[in-house]
Order: sequence, then structure tokens, then C-alpha cells
Amino acid sequence: MNYIQCFLVSAVMISININSFAKEPITKAEALHEYACSNQIARSDNPWHITNLYNCSTNELYIPYQLWSGAQWNGDKQAPCMHPADRRSALNNSSNEIIVKGPIQWIEPETGEELEVWE
Repeated sequence: MNYIQCFLVSAVMISININSFAKEPITKAEALHEYACSNQIARSDNPWHITNLYNCSTNELYIPYQLWSGAQWNGDKQAPCMHPADRRSALNNSSNEIIVKGPIQWIEPETGEELEVWE
């Protein structure tokens, strides 16, 4: 390879590197949107599938409360959220345990309103 060819190859490589830095980095939210709304991803009947959780037109991700309560979920996003829960799970695979129980009756201290909540 002569000097001119080396120069041209180097110039192209520098140009490619500069162009890759010039682009804005893609955010995790943009990457999720691109993945969920891609025509290449197969649709699924599974309610937990990303295509059923992410709304491409509003850019919203639905996170079912059943994720932390442990209840079964059939994909109904309009279903009432109060249901019995008694779940124990580890936090980040550590010995710190999270316990979710309920619903229980709770009185809001400032208003005195009685509410159903999880403990």
C-alpha cells in the first residue's frame, strides 16, 4: 500500500469515527420505543409481551401492579386493582426481603378517610 492509499484509508476511518460521535446517543426510552414498535418483532397473545405493554401511539409503558403483587394477570388494563396479595420476594437477589400483604383498611391521618391499601 503506498502513501496515498494509506492517507485515504486513514481519512475515511477518521471521518467514520467523527460521524459516529456527531450523532446524539439514543436513550433507553427511545430504544424501548424502537424495539416495541418495530415491524420486525412478532406480536404475541402473552399479556406480558412488550407489544401488549407498550403503546406506540402515546409512548406509554403500562406496568401492571401484578408485577409486584404476584397476582395472575390476563392482560386487562381496566380491571380493578384491589385483590388479595401475600407475597414475599428478595430485593435484587439479596437477603433483603420485600413482603406485600393486603388489602388492609387504613385511615388517612389528615382527612380521616378510610382506604384499602397494601402493606
